[in-house]
Amino acid sequence: MLAQMRPVVRDSMLVAPSYIVPGVVSLLLVGLLFATLGAAQYGVWALMFALASGVPLLTTSAVESLVLRYGHRGAGAINPLAAPLALVATAGVTAVAGVLLLPDPDASQIAATSLLAVTIGAYFIRVAQLRAELRFGTASILASMRSIVGGGLALLAAAVAGPTGAAAGMALGFVLSIGLTARRSSDPPRETVEAGTRTDQRAYGLASMVIAVALFLLAAGDRFILSVFRPLEDVGLYAAVYTIVDLVVRLAPSVVTVAIRTPVFRAWDRAGSRVLTAWVGSLFTVVLWGSSIVSLLLEVTSRWWLPNPVSQALVAPIAFGLTAGAVATGIGSLYAASEMQPRLALLIGVSAALNIGLNVLWVPTAGPQGSAVATLVSFSVLLVLSLLGLGRPVIQTRPDVAVWSLCVAAAAFTLAANGVALWLAAACLVAGLVPLRVVAWRVLRPPPELVERSVRRASAP
Repeated sequence: MLAQMRPVVRDSMLVAPSYIVPGVVSLLLVGLLFATLGAAQYGVWALMFALASGVPLLTTSAVESLVLRYGHRGAGAINPLAAPLALVATAGVTAVAGVLLLPDPDASQIAATSLLAVTIGAYFIRVAQLRAELRFGTASILASMRSIVGGGLALLAAAVAGPTGAAAGMALGFVLSIGLTARRSSDPPRETVEAGTRTDQRAYGLASMVIAVALFLLAAGDRFILSVFRPLEDVGLYAAVYTIVDLVVRLAPSVVTVAIRTPVFRAWDRAGSRVLTAWVGSLFTVVLWGSSIVSLLLEVTSRWWLPNPVSQALVAPIAFGLTAGAVATGIGSLYAASEMQPRLALLIGVSAALNIGLNVLWVPTAGPQGSAVATLVSFSVLLVLSLLGLGRPVIQTRPDVAVWSLCVAAAAFTLAANGVALWLAAACLVAGLVPLRVVAWRVLRPPPELVERSVRRASAP
């Protein structure tokens, strides 16, 4: 039984550094760049980086998703022109957006921002290639290297050429890191089932693009609405709490999702089955319970690391909302595996629209607290819709339902942040231990298709 879980545990351990190292480096880089550039120039850098990291979500997310889903099928599974065309589009869109959105931009700022956007897009696609080949260790090395090398070069160049130098230095770090990890897998080329028609892949890619934009709105739209109705101090308070909670709550679910996503795709291509769907559902039942415990601990300890009572009140709804969102993302792997990406795009789009609507409704009167509750409601709705969209196979037994119900109760109790409510929330999560044992036992026995690493060659047509 433990031998069956070994590949999943190993992959999770290999994936973890790709989140931990960049996260730590990013936190350090913010303070160092701010001290180097000063407040005004750091504001320019923040806008340049926002453009450079945001545009690839629109222009390269389709290719990235296609590589993740179909890359294991062989070199001919994806149009070879897709990635180059996406990177060219990234450069063009970034240049136009820079002219329109950057304050008094010069040619060097436009060029540096476009270059950084292209290298970030290339990095996204390269990481997708590595993960499609199950080279999680190499992907973590690439992520760690680009954050350390890129951050160091950005800091050095910022001291010489300001925000433009920072963008160019970071872009150089991306290029060097991608080049140093460019060696392809030594495994022979493999082919499994038919790669699907180009029409199917276009629909899948378009849906992935919609998903990327909708997720961006879910994650960042509330801050823009806050800035319209409330002073910047409220925006900063909310953004700071959200960032800290996000780094803690989403770490484990993100690692698990990345570790199982490509094996799930491969297993589905070999023999898509209800057994695989049920196992993924059981896995994220356990993840939901564990992340709920982390969310409760963040709420309990917020009195120590957040001195402001207003900011303390934001922790519980944001934490449980992000927990629901992270679990929904994991469940979304089943939509991608079964090529129901358009349906997932619709569900995430509905949740994003709900998030924007609730923020517009609640922020003028409730401020940051309104945004926090909107986060909880919209991500919870996304999770419920994702489960309903897959049907009964993802949650099959009473223990599953019991664990999920108790986690939902814990989230509801923590909205009333007082001693009695927290004790009730803790009691719900402790009570979840009883049915969780049954679910965890199933998780420890993954389907053979999931842990099998070889891919059968397709029969001749």
